[in-house]
Amino acid sequence: MAGKLGGAFMVCVMGPLHFAGSCVQAGKLQEALPNLAPETLWRSLERGIEQTAKLAGVQPRDVEQLLPMTELRAAIEQLTISYRLAAHAWSVHAGHIGGLLKGLTDLTVDGRPPDSSVGLMRVARKLSRDKAVAAPLQRFADDIGRWQELLLRARVALDQDAGGLLKAYRRRRLAKIGALVVSVLLLAGAVLFAVSLQRARGRVDEALGAADPCVVRGIAPADLDLGSGEQRAAAGEKLQACHERLAQQEREREEQARREEQAREAERQRRELDARCEALAGRLDVGELSGEEDVLTSGEAALLQRIVRRTLSPADLGPADPVLPCMGTSSEPRVLRAFADSATATVWSWITVVDPSPRARQAFTRRTVDMSERARTVLAVRAIDTAKKGITAGDKASLARAQRLCDLADALSVITGQPCQAARELVARP
Repeated sequence: MAGKLGGAFMVCVMGPLHFAGSCVQAGKLQEALPNLAPETLWRSLERGIEQTAKLAGVQPRDVEQLLPMTELRAAIEQLTISYRLAAHAWSVHAGHIGGLLKGLTDLTVDGRPPDSSVGLMRVARKLSRDKAVAAPLQRFADDIGRWQELLLRARVALDQDAGGLLKAYRRRRLAKIGALVVSVLLLAGAVLFAVSLQRARGRVDEALGAADPCVVRGIAPADLDLGSGEQRAAAGEKLQACHERLAQQEREREEQARREEQAREAERQRRELDARCEALAGRLDVGELSGEEDVLTSGEAALLQRIVRRTLSPADLGPADPVLPCMGTSSEPRVLRAFADSATATVWSWITVVDPSPRARQAFTRRTVDMSERARTVLAVRAIDTAKKGITAGDKASLARAQRLCDLADALSVITGQPCQAARELVARP
């Protein structure tokens, strides 16, 4: 059996090498090279291993354990490099070589299959003057020789250890017998399996019938594996619905947490602002600013300085509302009171040119008793004159300004008469 195994192996692995050697001997190197390609040689090795395993009745891996596979792989990697170099060199320089290979057909024939490596070395020596071709061919020949040596070692290993393959074959036979025994035991347990299958599918149906899709998460993997295709598909749909519900619940929790965090942050900022505004209102109450109020913009700070110093300008009173800090906080009334105090104290600096804003009118209305009779009279004259000019001009902007001034005068219990009433009527017209 040993000789048969080794011979079958060598027939497969040496086939491409012998054919290539014949081509080289005939001077047909271009035809020889494809048969010496690394992938061709490796395929022939695999065929040899498969054929040997088939003859021995074992698996290819059992044969591979006897062969120097590590060295064979290293050799084929080396061959890959040298083959590319040799093939490239030959394809580039073959055109001018011409009949230089003619003498190779005169080599001695002794009945043995032609040796590819020997043939390649002779070609390399014949072309020794052309280093660009000779050197790659010589390197390739050396690697082919190394490959052939490894194949011979592989044959020796097969011949020497054929008994091991026979033992492996017997082991496989015993394994098959063991498998047959197991099959019998499995057949004996078929009834028990059928009962288990029915119970498992019943439990799966019970879980699928629940209203809560997340109940399917409690199905045992073993039960689901025994379930039918329809049951597994339904369980997958239920599980997807469960995941979507859980994801939605998680998003809702995250959104709720985000809103709560925003509310806490807003409350914290509100308290901080209230505290700062409370401190600012306290300084306004006593008419002293530190100059470092951290709730103020540059415009608000300048306005507060004018409020404290009682130097409000007409622009502070209208037509737009003054930009006061701390509006909407608990300190708003105190800031407005300081504003009204300053406006009342500086009435003569603005009363003749004022175009009052809503906030200014509100502030003045609350301080009616603080305005002198003379200031009231001046305001009445200013309101009447503005109304007359608006009536004469007839434009909406002038009439609207007159109405605001007249409204302020009325709020301060100042009699303005017919001109203000006529201005209001004109503003009300479409």
